[in-house]
Amino acid sequence: GLILAATLVGSAADSVLRQRMRAAVAVTAAATATVFIAHAVWRHGYYGEWVPNTAKIKAEFSSERLYRGLLYISSFFMALPAVLVAIGIGTQRWREGPTQLLLAAAALVVGSFGYCVWVGGDFMPFGRFLVPALPAVALLFAWGLSRLAPKPAWALTLLCILSSGLEAYDRGPAPEALRRPLHFRIDREFQTEIARWEEMQRNAAAWNLWGRALAEHTTPGESIILGGIGAIGYRAPELTIYDSYGLVTPEVGSHATPLKNASPGHDVRVQNDFFLQPEILGELPDKPTYLGAQVGLARPLSAGESAPDWLLTPFPDETYIQNLSDHLSKDFGVRLEVLTHPLETDDGFPENSALNLLRLHYD
Repeated sequence: GLILAATLVGSAADSVLRQRMRAAVAVTAAATATVFIAHAVWRHGYYGEWVPNTAKIKAEFSSERLYRGLLYISSFFMALPAVLVAIGIGTQRWREGPTQLLLAAAALVVGSFGYCVWVGGDFMPFGRFLVPALPAVALLFAWGLSRLAPKPAWALTLLCILSSGLEAYDRGPAPEALRRPLHFRIDREFQTEIARWEEMQRNAAAWNLWGRALAEHTTPGESIILGGIGAIGYRAPELTIYDSYGLVTPEVGSHATPLKNASPGHDVRVQNDFFLQPEILGELPDKPTYLGAQVGLARPLSAGESAPDWLLTPFPDETYIQNLSDHLSKDFGVRLEVLTHPLETDDGFPENSALNLLRLHYD
């Protein structure tokens, strides 16, 4: 849509070429609208909803999200200043160049950045929501370089490559003192983009491990309450997951309100006992079987022993479990049982690992 609008605005002065461009825009817009409408009708027929649940959860507008989106954009430029340089030199003397192409590229850049501000950014590293703008940024960069003398063009290119390369090793040009005020993952401590990426790598490996363990020790028809569900749901496809972030569980979005301080994409979250409330249980297809799960050590750590890399979080201690059990029994009439299943190294699990499940009993 952005490119088509820019194409119309920048129609050529030649009347014949302008007519051809407008005809091409009309055909492209009609084809796109047909596919979009067909998809929306199919979605409504299958899910009973016109709008995807993820959009309802993630794309609601608020002043807090707008501010966080601005921080997201600013943090991206701080990590990768080469992108800002490319945009800056690409817009210089743009009237001298291929106007239609440069207008379309500029529209895609502005629209992509504007969209990120509107939805409040994203929690993953290195501005993945801005990837659609990068081909257009490359075109603007090429145009800007073509207007420079060879020596300044080469110097600027090498400087941009160097700054981006250093950022890939967490040695970017911007000091932490400048980055920290732009922290947009509000519900967690400040991280550089590389530190965030490394944590996500660890999380993905751990959740993949949890999913394989759940696939072995649960049965089809059972269900569990979880937050991060991607790898777990992939590895345990027969297990129904009630998502505390509401991305795949519409009941969360219809009853919960957005959080004030949240990481992008995690604006709505409920506690696990939300799914045990009588009004929510009445809307779910079935009562949750498990309150949660964790793959942990089958034995306590020895004195001075470091936790293994695959251990994401330690299992709660007995006091916490007892307090949780008392809470569930008193407020919901639900009994909690801890099930521990040792995991075999022959099945590809780490040595001394075990799956801990919090089983719910509805007396």
